[in-house]
Amino acid sequence: MTKLCVVPSVLIFAAVTAGAQNVPPPPKPPSGPSLEVTMKYIEDKLNGVNFTTIQKSNTGDSHSWRLKITSAQGVPQGCMLSWRLTQFDLDEKNAQDTYSRLSLGDAKAVTVQSLSDYYHQAGFDADDFLFFPQVYRLTIKMQSGKAAHSHIDAEPDGDVTEVVAELPDKEYADRLAKAIVHAIELCGGGDNDPFR
Repeated sequence: MTKLCVVPSVLIFAAVTAGAQNVPPPPKPPSGPSLEVTMKYIEDKLNGVNFTTIQKSNTGDSHSWRLKITSAQGVPQGCMLSWRLTQFDLDEKNAQDTYSRLSLGDAKAVTVQSLSDYYHQAGFDADDFLFFPQVYRLTIKMQSGKAAHSHIDAEPDGDVTEVVAELPDKEYADRLAKAIVHAIELCGGGDNDPFR
């Protein structure tokens, strides 16, 4: 009678283990600086943006701009990031402020490209958007169904699928993008597609 009890137990164990599949362990948390250190780095880098560029077109026209980021805040509690980008038109003597705010836990990806390439991909004549020195566009894209908030000057906040910071050089933009990607990972954001 003892043998009858053992045999079914062995058969059940064999049947259960035969159907089991190896499943990879859950991903390890990102290594590197803490969220507090990373957010402070991002905040300092954004607040350090202040440069002038000249936009030239193929017709010989040129236009001078000063771009400055101020009021950048990285808040680890809630993973919030916000800043104000001011574009001063040095020729027409006016300015436009763009305010951006997002939760990094809702962000999907970060890209960096030259502003000239951005305008060319958007369908504009590449020769109409030459910048000296080149300006780099850092774009934080949001996950599907999530939104960041942005508005220009006194307009009300609007939900947007991406926010942009314009930066003075590629190395600066790439280092800032790397820090933002790290913060996104620490906040649980990123591309949640397990098959990419």
